[in-house]
Amino acid sequence: MIELQKFNLVYLASPYTQYELGLSQAFRDIAKIAGALIARGVSVYSPIAHCHPIAVYGGVHPAAHELWMKIYMKMMAACDALCIARLPGWDKSAGVAMEALEFFSEKKPIYHLEPKTLEVVAA
Repeated sequence: MIELQKFNLVYLASPYTQYELGLSQAFRDIAKIAGALIARGVSVYSPIAHCHPIAVYGGVHPAAHELWMKIYMKMMAACDALCIARLPGWDKSAGVAMEALEFFSEKKPIYHLEPKTLEVVAA
């Protein structure tokens, strides 16, 4: 199994606006995964877990793509690796695809995570 703890900061990608169970459930599902990874010693940044409450309580539209991308691009630059949570719709998510392309372009490692087992494999 790949040990994500070796990285200074891991970007945890997941579907959001097109998540079949809705935005709030997308937040809850990825927050559980992020929490489990943090409990295992992985330093994680999750754009959904970290920004959904700001969208909801701060009055920023969740789909204000250009606004959010300014933050996400800075966080992707700061992160050493990408971990894609294979939640339903991950493979159809434009956001996840863009994040993967950014990490690929920067020659940073990309991994996939199985949500139920937290098993991490190379992409």
